[in-house]
Amino acid sequence: MKRNFISDIDEDAFTNLTALRVLELDDNHLDEIPKALTKLTNLQELSVSGNKIKYIPEGILQHCKGLGLLELKGNPLVAVHPNAFSFLPKLRKLILSEARDLREFPSLNGTTALEVLRLDRASIHSVPSSLCTTCPHLKSLDLKSNKLTTVPDVNNCSDLRVLDLAMNNIVSLEGSPFSGLSKVHDLLLSHNLISHIPKDGFLGLSRLQVLDLEANIVISIHPEAFQPVPTLEDLNLGNNLFPTLPTRGLDRLLHLKTFNNPNLREFPEPENFPRIQTLALSYAYHCCSYLPLIPAEPPPKPSLHDSIIFPTGNEFDMSLWNSSLTDIWPQLQNFSKKFGTQITPSGIHSGQTSLIRVIYLPMWKNILKSKRRVPSARTMCQRLSNVFHSLVHFFPVKTCLTTGH
Repeated sequence: MKRNFISDIDEDAFTNLTALRVLELDDNHLDEIPKALTKLTNLQELSVSGNKIKYIPEGILQHCKGLGLLELKGNPLVAVHPNAFSFLPKLRKLILSEARDLREFPSLNGTTALEVLRLDRASIHSVPSSLCTTCPHLKSLDLKSNKLTTVPDVNNCSDLRVLDLAMNNIVSLEGSPFSGLSKVHDLLLSHNLISHIPKDGFLGLSRLQVLDLEANIVISIHPEAFQPVPTLEDLNLGNNLFPTLPTRGLDRLLHLKTFNNPNLREFPEPENFPRIQTLALSYAYHCCSYLPLIPAEPPPKPSLHDSIIFPTGNEFDMSLWNSSLTDIWPQLQNFSKKFGTQITPSGIHSGQTSLIRVIYLPMWKNILKSKRRVPSARTMCQRLSNVFHSLVHFFPVKTCLTTGH
């Protein structure tokens, strides 16, 4: 029943549909939860996203005792009755995304089976400390783009796997805020106001694999901050201001981003990252030591192709630096779209490793009026290795991408 301009549903409309298990009412014009739902005692999945609902009353959803999925995203919710989502014992997934005017965290008393909760892009200021007691099986909690100023107390959510706190106003990681979250593998803290990463900031996250701290205001990282996360594989520290990157605990890293950090002049040597596969760095000379050495008689496969590209004019899509690196690999065949016409997937064959350096030099765009290929990244590094540090300000590199080392 999606996209049918439905604005009202009669209270008896579902009287003869007591066996109905899935109901989708997305993208209509409903301004309230239909009372007709009280007749659907066997309903298991309900989606009323993209309507005009501003208030969720009590006593309607509770008639659907077997309800396991409830999706209400994209409604202009202003308030929820304290018991609107209470006592739904089989509810496992609750989606309340984009309720931009919702300020109060809803009560979930009696909704003990909940595993996935999405309350992103709302105006929540705090999370009740009883959440983990109320919902002991919670596995995924998405609170991105709210008004949180501190890390919520979810240490008792021992089954939690994914915690998304991005785009809030969190200022501190002091006091071991994640000490009870031993099963979390993804922790997303980008676009907050964190300035220091303390020694105990990630204590307890013994299975963490993905950590995103992009676009905070990090100016210092404790030398032992990453020691509690020995399984970390993907670390994003881009768009910050710290001058030194500690490496203790990062020996299992596969992917590392430190782009757009003008203060990070010195970058750790490859022996600190024995498993590294992809890097997004602040300065081109950071790549030099990660270029693979070519033996006297290199094996025929895999071959290596590395280039430096100087985009000109409007050919260059600057938004790509905020995207995942997997968005620009050769197999996706989207080089021209991302980097302009200077580079295409032609010549990149099956089994060939592509090593790409992309350098953005706005000062040179009047000099490089014709498209041309410049010497390889390896040659550039060899020629300039002795003077790179003195050219930092003259040579303002946007970022550097590399695969392998």
